[in-house]
Amino acid sequence: MLTSRTDTDDRAAGPRRDHAAASTWAPGPAHVATRLLVLEFHGPRAPDLVRAEQHAFERRIWPAVHDLPGLVGLLRSRQPDGGVLVVVVLESDEAVGACVDRVVQAPLLEDEDERLVRGPDRTRVVHIGAAAVPGPVEAVPS
Repeated sequence: MLTSRTDTDDRAAGPRRDHAAASTWAPGPAHVATRLLVLEFHGPRAPDLVRAEQHAFERRIWPAVHDLPGLVGLLRSRQPDGGVLVVVVLESDEAVGACVDRVVQAPLLEDEDERLVRGPDRTRVVHIGAAAVPGPVEAVPS
């Protein structure tokens, strides 16, 4: 199990620690990050939604973006309540746009139920200073 840490706006309360039920880091072909595409899928989520999201990510979404020029990597973290945080690490605004286009244009698979396919509850792009990623990053268990 990996631990994700999210800072709250309430400085007096201090940082909030959330424990992920499962996390995955998937490296991409690029190595210099300047943008984070952050997608939040809030929980609690019913088991059928959790299974549908897992299936969509593994069979449709990751195959659509894994070789995207400008993709540094992707961190996907499932919370115990079924919520998911996805952080896509990219080189540029163009790569962010291309990533979104690929996901939106990826057709549903024959075994996907469109009633269970839901977009994120919150999406944002975070501009960061250039961060070099020397190669595949290993996840560290907590």
